[in-house]
Amino acid sequence: MKQDRKYILFVMVLFALFLALMFLRTESISWVPTFSVNEKSPFASRALYERLPDLFEQNSPRVLYIPATEFKQEQDTSTVPFNYLLIGQSLKMDKFDTRALISLVSNGNSVFIAAESLSSSLEDTLGFYPVMNAWKGTSPFDEVDTLKLGFEKPYFTSQKQFSMRPEDNKYAISVSDSASEVEILSRNSEGNPVYVRRKMGKGYVYLHSVPLAFTNFYLLPARNDEYISRCFSFLPVAPVFWDEYYKVGRNESTSPIRVILANKSLRLAWVMLLIFTLLYMLFQSKRRQRIIPVIKPFENSTLQFVETLGRLYLSQKDHKALAHKKILYFSEKVRHRFLLIPEFSKLESAKQVSHKTGIPLDEVSELFKWIHHIQNSSDISPETLVKLNKMMESFWNKTLSHSNKS
Repeated sequence: MKQDRKYILFVMVLFALFLALMFLRTESISWVPTFSVNEKSPFASRALYERLPDLFEQNSPRVLYIPATEFKQEQDTSTVPFNYLLIGQSLKMDKFDTRALISLVSNGNSVFIAAESLSSSLEDTLGFYPVMNAWKGTSPFDEVDTLKLGFEKPYFTSQKQFSMRPEDNKYAISVSDSASEVEILSRNSEGNPVYVRRKMGKGYVYLHSVPLAFTNFYLLPARNDEYISRCFSFLPVAPVFWDEYYKVGRNESTSPIRVILANKSLRLAWVMLLIFTLLYMLFQSKRRQRIIPVIKPFENSTLQFVETLGRLYLSQKDHKALAHKKILYFSEKVRHRFLLIPEFSKLESAKQVSHKTGIPLDEVSELFKWIHHIQNSSDISPETLVKLNKMMESFWNKTLSHSNKS
């Protein structure tokens, strides 16, 4: 139980530290232009998206994650005109999407594009496109030189202008000679057009070359929201479709937990659940029982006993008794390993041992004769004991060598 309390306390401390980090961390501000309706960063378009129902009389926008070709197929059966908004850093369409877009306009719908660059197929079709603005100011940080956006007199009598940083207002619109029917709706303070429209079939295409004007950074200041309202006032009051496909793709999650992953709070809770599940598995994977003590095996004391006994006989100079013990040990070992009871006085016994061990018969016979000689002697010298020991060691070494070869 004490170990369990220790693990529980560790998990609780870890959980508290995790919560503290979540509450105390400061979110860094991203200045990357995303124009996304799902973000609150300065260059996203969440604020504009939420205000669209006010600009179009409660027509709540629908976000699209499909290309223009699929969107056209979806709207072919509908007779209600609509507004199609495409706001982003650039609008890259292939020729099929371009045809679908122009077909939507020809059918009486309005397409609003705010981008700094267009695909070549779309530029050629429209007859106008954004180009880099040759700004003549001296410093981008000088309020006097800040580029301003204003509307043409026929549309608004007020000449109020709306400020933008020059680095965010770098593009104007170039109109080709073949597109004489293009109307200029707004210019920057240098007189370059930044907002135009062209009638194509029954509908209109609108192009604005300063998409950053429609981001959170420029909508929230009170002096600039009127400019955005006036830009959309040219569009009819109709249902609104907001494109996200040309910025993030289809954005279709195939995960079975996509609802959880789509919500920041649920996603954080899911991660915490996984972390603590892994911690629980880690702690519970240990054996929940008392430590099994290591029991050492009993020591084989036979060698120590023989060594002690040999020293005893050697100290007493009883060479005969020591030789007798060695002969008994030799006989027992032969019996155990070769299943033979050696009779040292018989040649037949030597032949059996030679056959079993693979040692030449003359060597086995010499060992047996020497053992028989010692057994019949009343007393032996130290030299005789040494020779007996060497002959026995030689016998076992050759036996071991023969066993390894076979």
